Amino acid sequence: MRNNKPFIKTASLYDAIYAKKQYGQEARVINKLIRLYNVKGKRLIDLGCGTGKHCVEFARLGYMPTGIDCSLPMLTIAKQNIDASGRFVNLIHTKIDSYKPRKKFDVATSLFHVLSYQTTNDSVEKYFRAASRCIKPGGLFIFDCWYGPGVFFLAPKNSKRALRFNNSRFTRNKKSMWDTEQNLVHVHHTIHAHGKKIPPTHELHSMRYFFLPELTLFLSMTGFRLLEWGTLGAPLKPIGKIPSWDIWLIAQKNL
Repeated sequence: MRNNKPFIKTASLYDAIYAKKQYGQEARVINKLIRLYNVKGKRLIDLGCGTGKHCVEFARLGYMPTGIDCSLPMLTIAKQNIDASGRFVNLIHTKIDSYKPRKKFDVATSLFHVLSYQTTNDSVEKYFRAASRCIKPGGLFIFDCWYGPGVFFLAPKNSKRALRFNNSRFTRNKKSMWDTEQNLVHVHHTIHAHGKKIPPTHELHSMRYFFLPELTLFLSMTGFRLLEWGTLGAPLKPIGKIPSWDIWLIAQKNL
């Protein structure tokens, strides 16, 4: 049976799947972006923090991070990662659109395509309104998502990848189904464990890709002003002739 709640059954493999992701580099670039916009405060919230690796890097850079996520298995691993780092991160188990902070933050981040898991206009608007509730006037919202022109240029593909985790071997197969009418790509993940008599694990990740005009509209509807967009850099780098699969955006909460 397929699980359409991503990273519930496969949470324990998440860090192995994305072992090559440069969390530290991304956090350092985001820190430079925050400094470019002269944000002085250090209160930061990461919306959809997953296994907490960005939060750990932000803590190393002197921020006071809070991470929220709807997946309890992911937060369990996040606590292990945070404890191993020796840093302090406040973790909260909640849905993004349900969270109401007692005190607002200077910066909110939402990284590794959390927005793209919001597949309806209603859920996208709730996501941005939740971010707006979290941020002080003049504060920054830094996030990324799948980018429509890049998806159309590169096109969804199937893939197969070998993984190692705790001396065990796994294979992850990805099969993509493209829904161009709804701006979605349905990615079916199947993970097989080698040498173990256990059934494969299935997960369905439905991902929405976005175009700049709709992102600008959602931001303006929810109290933000779009400052810049592009690929990761400080400042963000312009989108080239060959568009990337994802796009980074910086928005400011209206004063």
